[in-house]
Amino acid sequence: MGYVSGFGSSPANTRLFLSGLAGAQAGVLAIVFSVAVIGIQLIATRYSPRMISLFTNSPIFIYTFGLFIFSVALDLFLLYNVPQNSTRVYSAGIGVASGLGVTAAIALFVFVRTAIRQSTPDGAIDAFVSDMTSAKYREKVRESVESDSEVAHPMHPLYNLAMNALSSGERVTAEKAVQEYGNLLEDIISEFEDQNTFEDEEHQVTRQLFKPVFKEHLHDIALHAEEQSENQIVSNAVEWQYEIGEDGLDLGIDRIARQAQFGLSDVLRDAPLETGSYISSNNAWQQIGQFLVDASEKPAPGIARNIASSIETNISSYQLRKVSDARWYSHSMMRLYS
Repeated sequence: MGYVSGFGSSPANTRLFLSGLAGAQAGVLAIVFSVAVIGIQLIATRYSPRMISLFTNSPIFIYTFGLFIFSVALDLFLLYNVPQNSTRVYSAGIGVASGLGVTAAIALFVFVRTAIRQSTPDGAIDAFVSDMTSAKYREKVRESVESDSEVAHPMHPLYNLAMNALSSGERVTAEKAVQEYGNLLEDIISEFEDQNTFEDEEHQVTRQLFKPVFKEHLHDIALHAEEQSENQIVSNAVEWQYEIGEDGLDLGIDRIARQAQFGLSDVLRDAPLETGSYISSNNAWQQIGQFLVDASEKPAPGIARNIASSIETNISSYQLRKVSDARWYSHSMMRLYS
């Protein structure tokens, strides 16, 4: 370590030290980051392509990558400027380079642990939830309105992950994704209410904040879960429609309550009764019945009338026409009136 302290060092030893330090860091950077990116990309390809941005935009990725680049650049700068006689300034530069190398190694350890965790389905879900804030959610919705694409909605990656997990038969992953989906939305709604987002934001943006949630995401998850005979996930997805709509009722946000009503109605309309499966239908009847009771207790009766009308429409116009044996349908009605 003589060349580090500046005593007894020679230009040859200094060059050897710096070239070895720079080469080692560059090699580790290339190997570790390549393997980590491949692992994250496999998860993103399997569940949701947009999940990879959680990894590349994470602070630990940016910090570690930047630290390694700066450290290697400093090593090379010192390597190509080795003086014949060591000076205190140059010795201090070598000390800084050595310290950066140690710091980079520690940062790399933290990065690898984070990358391994995020390369699992549960880790990807946790990373998505941790990364999503009310400000980011609102900005992503604005972008989806400008691009006129519901695929750009901020909750679409988690929805896509749940759907792909169901298709792959990964029940635990799908169930966790649906649970975190609902929890995150409730937190976002609460923050939006505190920030007066529903009053201050543009009409098109407020309409799109949660429209895909009810129209597509929870609706599709419930019906796809029924196809896979995942009854608990069906129940969870339908119940989240009710829970989020109930938040809208409690906070006096009629738009959310109406969108929840339409979401439950769409599940009833599209439930595969003709196949003899009543899982999503029974759950939706139970939740829409409770939703009607809750809405009827609120001062504004408009939403209660809308729910009552949708119940009548779904019975007369959609479901009775698809039922092969009306006796089985009595169970659905019992769920509604219970």
